[in-house]
Amino acid sequence: MKKLFSGGVLLNRVKLYIYSKRKGYGEKLSRFLSSQPNRELDVELLTEIQDGTEWEKDAYMVTDDEDICRKVKCKIIRLVKMPEEAGKQSIFMYQSGRKIYEQLLEMMGTGNANGKMQSGLAVPKVVCIFDPCGGEENAMYALRTAGDRAERGKTLYINLCAFPVIFREEGGISMGWGREGVSELMLCTDSVVFEESLEKLAFAAGNIFVLAPAGHFRDLLDFTEEDAHRFMTYLAHQTLFDFVVVETGQLWEWTFSLLSGADVVFVPEGPGVFTEARRELLQEYCTRDGQEKLWEQFQFVPVPACAPDTWRESKLILFDGEGAG
Repeated sequence: MKKLFSGGVLLNRVKLYIYSKRKGYGEKLSRFLSSQPNRELDVELLTEIQDGTEWEKDAYMVTDDEDICRKVKCKIIRLVKMPEEAGKQSIFMYQSGRKIYEQLLEMMGTGNANGKMQSGLAVPKVVCIFDPCGGEENAMYALRTAGDRAERGKTLYINLCAFPVIFREEGGISMGWGREGVSELMLCTDSVVFEESLEKLAFAAGNIFVLAPAGHFRDLLDFTEEDAHRFMTYLAHQTLFDFVVVETGQLWEWTFSLLSGADVVFVPEGPGVFTEARRELLQEYCTRDGQEKLWEQFQFVPVPACAPDTWRESKLILFDGEGAG
């Protein structure tokens, strides 16, 4: 069982292996589970299993391969093809990723002290995904977080990165440059006008709503701490959307002010030897800036070392509402 450091607290983490005879299914399920904001799970996709492999005592294996069930020496959760076959330690595999996720949490007992599942807790209205290092995997995490919220209510996704995600025609969604969006709303100083403008400017992209990113990266340089604070305050009080997911990356002058206005801040972390060093440096930046309370808000979450290769695959993951199948 591994340890995860978050906001000065060490947490136990459960190792969860994914192995499926259907490679595509296993990859999709692994990506979905890795993208969930649950700090207790350490998800790893296996493409082959060798005899003699040593397994962690408390690890779980999720698989649809009966031969593998007899080989591995860890806790088994079976994936079954028919709903009536599901039981105490088996899950119907052709259902939404959200339902699979919730059932896995229940079977592994990764709930809070009161016995409630983490997935059943109140979902924060305004979430920031802060990705200081960038990367396709982290962008996918932010978008999948928005997609997950969309299963619960009307969700708005906002990108405040210098290189924002752009939905192109081949992805089935068009979003061109020059469209009004973030730049206009960030500078809006009236809450009523803000909400009216938000209703006009937000557009549907699959099952989420999106604001066009800043028209030019220089707009991001011109925003102030006051602008960011007001922007987040208006987002928290608007009534058009149940949830708002804001993705930002680089450290701008206004970044900490923006993050402080969120209900929770997720910091995706990919694999690599520099992860711990970057986290320590981020803590140092917070300390120097007098942002110790903000540091306590950060929740560090692992992301898989893989991203979709095609627009079609991205669209399936983000907008179909299914984690696998």
